[in-house]
Amino acid sequence: MSYDNSDLVRAFPASVQDDMLRVVAMLPQLSIGTETYVVSVERETLFIPYRIYHDPALIDRARLTPLQEQLLDCLLTRHCSGFIRERYLRNIVSSDHRWIAPFVIQLAGEYVIEILEVIRNNVDKLSPRLYREFLNDNPYLSLSLSSESSVTGTATIAGTPREDCGDRPTFR
Repeated sequence: MSYDNSDLVRAFPASVQDDMLRVVAMLPQLSIGTETYVVSVERETLFIPYRIYHDPALIDRARLTPLQEQLLDCLLTRHCSGFIRERYLRNIVSSDHRWIAPFVIQLAGEYVIEILEVIRNNVDKLSPRLYREFLNDNPYLSLSLSSESSVTGTATIAGTPREDCGDRPTFR
């Protein structure tokens, strides 16, 4: 599969495309492709990567605006390392941008207990309206909670495959 960092721009709505182009320009180019999952945000179809493999230590955040940092943080929640996904989730979980919801919802279905704890510990900061609208706009996503989890329940998003870093390097 051919892959280019510019493909990541499609993970966000047109309203932030100029900022995303700046973020993408800061990423080291990788040749590792990824599948995407499709969601609707602000009546636009977005293609969010299941996993990315960029080393956060190689990304110069100093020249990014706060909005661009949030866009980058969203992308890094799709990293192959659960440690990195958790770290950058902490930066976005309380944000009320509509385009953040699909990144948080996807993480709720990944069964990494530390990530579920971050979501649980910030549930009072999540906008019920924003998440309700997102799930209503994406009816094929079924978010269900199981009482068997030791956190607040195990969230499962139907139809979303899981992928690890496998033999690819991880970054902490």
